[in-house]
Amino acid sequence: MSFTACCLRVLPFVLLTVLSAGIAPAAAQTPLGLKTHFRLVNSMPNQTTPGELRVGDGWAVAGPLVTEGHNHISNPEGMHSNSDFTAVADYGYLHFSGSGDAVSFFPNGCFLWVDDWIGAEPRAQYRDRLFVTSSTLPSGTPVVVQFDLTLSGFATVTDINPSSTFSATFTADHPGTDVSLSLADAPGVTSATLDTFVGDVIDVHGVLRVYMYAYGVMSPGHTASIAADVTAQIDVTPLTAGVSVTSSSAAVDVPEIAASPGLALAGAWPNPVRNAPVTVRFTLPSGLEGEPAVLSLFDVSGRRIAEKHVGSLGAGPHSVGLADGGRLAAGVYYVRLARGREALTSRVVVVD
Repeated sequence: MSFTACCLRVLPFVLLTVLSAGIAPAAAQTPLGLKTHFRLVNSMPNQTTPGELRVGDGWAVAGPLVTEGHNHISNPEGMHSNSDFTAVADYGYLHFSGSGDAVSFFPNGCFLWVDDWIGAEPRAQYRDRLFVTSSTLPSGTPVVVQFDLTLSGFATVTDINPSSTFSATFTADHPGTDVSLSLADAPGVTSATLDTFVGDVIDVHGVLRVYMYAYGVMSPGHTASIAADVTAQIDVTPLTAGVSVTSSSAAVDVPEIAASPGLALAGAWPNPVRNAPVTVRFTLPSGLEGEPAVLSLFDVSGRRIAEKHVGSLGAGPHSVGLADGGRLAAGVYYVRLARGREALTSRVVVVD
């Protein structure tokens, strides 16, 4: 069975995304949740716009979360510091990708960071609970379950003094016999087995971190850039015949999620889609006619496939064709309805 699914620190370049188990204190007893979280800092002398952008979708149970951050800063002297990143978090899956660049003319330079802020959790994460079941074996029967952690992608810095690192970890919390997996600085796969039993319950979490530093941008006359496209994936496989591993997240099926009264996303219809338009059903609230609202379609890597501005449609239910399903490769896609800081996401599957 597979579950496929970022305090101004004095660091010129930091890219941090974390796939971890720690849930906010208010939800500490909840073994299920998704969160994306990072900050973009782009600043320089004489800049004309604010340099800090805090990005985060908050806690959610239904996935996936697709979170974008865009920060473009410049000054009259021609310096600039730009960054664009997207986080996609689902159960057993986290992808973080994007790029940034900066040009410095002054001795005190300019900043281009992706990190965390004071008082906030430095992580984008998923947390899940697994159940070991069998229709043929009695409760308590010893069984073996395998966990696979896959890390893929890259994190690079172009600079006179570049530094970057990325890593992933995974933990299965099991009394006396915890499983811990980790990979760092190169794509790879690592595995471990757990001796457990029918009827057992296992809490799991994972972490994906990417750090990038470019010091040259702090000096005059230098340019620097960062780019990342990193994925962590967790696969869970029972090795004992007649055994299944189910999850709390598998039971999450929210056909319509409301962020505020009147704003709702019912998702794509039909779903799955075969050789037909990807038609999305949603509802806009009353009293806010004309307020910007954007409907987007992403692939599993977080790449935007299509986008439509729908705020002018007015209050009430709507159905909009977002893309031609016949022109899309078979696979999983995500529909996102965003208005201001509110965002709703739904999964759609395209089949051949």
